[in-house]
Amino acid sequence: MLRAFYVSIHETRALPEALYLLKRLDEEYQRRCGVRVGLLANWLRWRSLTGYLELAKRLGLLVLVDNGGFQGDVDPWKLASWACRHRDLFDYILLPDYPVARCLKGDRLDLECARDAATETLNAAAWFVDTCRLPAERLVPVLQGWDPESYAASYEGIAEALGAAPRYVALGSAKLWQKRSGDGERKGRLPWLLERLEELLPGVRVHLLGIHGEDLHRVYSKSIVYSADSGSQGLNYRLKWRDVLRCRAIDTDCYMKSIEYEVRLSLKPLLNKPLVAFAR
Repeated sequence: MLRAFYVSIHETRALPEALYLLKRLDEEYQRRCGVRVGLLANWLRWRSLTGYLELAKRLGLLVLVDNGGFQGDVDPWKLASWACRHRDLFDYILLPDYPVARCLKGDRLDLECARDAATETLNAAAWFVDTCRLPAERLVPVLQGWDPESYAASYEGIAEALGAAPRYVALGSAKLWQKRSGDGERKGRLPWLLERLEELLPGVRVHLLGIHGEDLHRVYSKSIVYSADSGSQGLNYRLKWRDVLRCRAIDTDCYMKSIEYEVRLSLKPLLNKPLVAFAR
């Protein structure tokens, strides 16, 4: 059952306002349904914004650092070195990975490429752990796979690299399985994948990378699902919702309303609250 939802914030000029908004939403959702609303901090952007990470922690927000692997190759050593220096500024960090989703060619997945990505993910995770010794409960390994069995194999490889079986992991390339996926074989099959992983990985809690909105509605109540995030949308919040919200300008006010709308839409089943008020 979903216990946390992390929101990416990219608009530098609106960071303080956005963090205070997340604090307000976090307090509301904790009170009403026991779910945390936290910050998803993409390392490629936030590594130089440590002052705002300090503000996020002062506000009591949960902070999950995204390794930025979906946006490009990340040097595991640089990520680990930054994490060790700034360990007090976040709660969890995604270990480096090489997304299988980048192996999609047209509507088909290149399996040779996918296997290489899964192997490189294991190597990068091992390199990170050798470089930075953070408490295991703060590390979130990213599983990469193309079917339930390959995800389970990724888990076993990660456990060997870490020297212990992790209880909290991220499901890499989850977007291949969402309803809008370009992968003809996996499109819309996320509920089935999670049901199989519940059988293969009993007792493991999963973070769903980039799963939000209606895709999250279909799976938030599954026992294996612990957290999810909005993905690295950045400016897209406003581009997605400006017409729904009737924004007169793409400004800070529109950005705040768009973030709130994204959160409330993704978590709508938890409160079953209509969104009409936000579309005025």
